Amino acid sequence: KKGVLCMIRIYASIVILALVAALTFTGNYAVKTHIHTFSNALSDISAAAQEKDFTKTKAQAVTLIENFSAHKHVLEIFIKRDYIANLAVNLNGLPAYANEDNASDLQTEIDKASAQLTMMEHLFFRIL
Repeated sequence: KKGVLCMIRIYASIVILALVAALTFTGNYAVKTHIHTFSNALSDISAAAQEKDFTKTKAQAVTLIENFSAHKHVLEIFIKRDYIANLAVNLNGLPAYANEDNASDLQTEIDKASAQLTMMEHLFFRIL
């Protein structure tokens, strides 16, 4: 009986290890994918603003906000919620700057959001 109990414990520990590894790889993939998607969207917004196409800029900013809102719960599993909330505040302000008068402010906010995404990525992968 002692040998059977020992084998059950070994199998249980293998299953737990496999679950932890799966969660780690899932988190890695989710964080990397979402952060790169949001970063690319910010680059597109910046490019549209530099082309002085502020209608497109505003539409892309709204699309980014919707995409972020739909996926932020995934990031909140792996990244501290304060960081996600700060990024949400920053992103939600982008459409207000999508006009010619605030083009420089828009670029500053895009740079700030990009820096926040980079920081979140570094913090997450530094822990791994």
